[in-house]
Amino acid sequence: MTELFVPLTVNPFGAVKDDERAAQSIGIRCVKHKLLSFFISGFYSGFAGALYAHFERFISPDIFSFDLSILVLCMVVVGGMGSIVGSILGSIILVVLLELLQPLGDYRRVVYGGLLMIMIMYFPQGLRGILANFIVWPFRRRRGNSFLS
Repeated sequence: MTELFVPLTVNPFGAVKDDERAAQSIGIRCVKHKLLSFFISGFYSGFAGALYAHFERFISPDIFSFDLSILVLCMVVVGGMGSIVGSILGSIILVVLLELLQPLGDYRRVVYGGLLMIMIMYFPQGLRGILANFIVWPFRRRRGNSFLS
């Protein structure tokens, strides 16, 4: 019965991602939602692979190297995990950075590693978190005595 009312109040995918035990306690079937998210991500990955194969007209395992995997990981982490807009911004920034650091050769990997460490340590929300704080900052209420309040 609770399965009928939970979608009206809670995002089941977000609840499973945040706290699986709490999601189970309010009646969300976690295994069902995990499998569904796995199938959805597999569908989109397969569709993206089909589009890539159609436009390239050739696919080889050599195309997807370790460097490309690290670059995609950096794009997601710099942009902000769980954010489409942040991932797009992260990819734009890293592609521009890739072109600017081309003269460094293999040393650009050191720059990527440093950027990845800085983003993970100091900005865990990525660019999405930085932009959200920057947009909210002027409207944030100040604590303490103020002549306007």
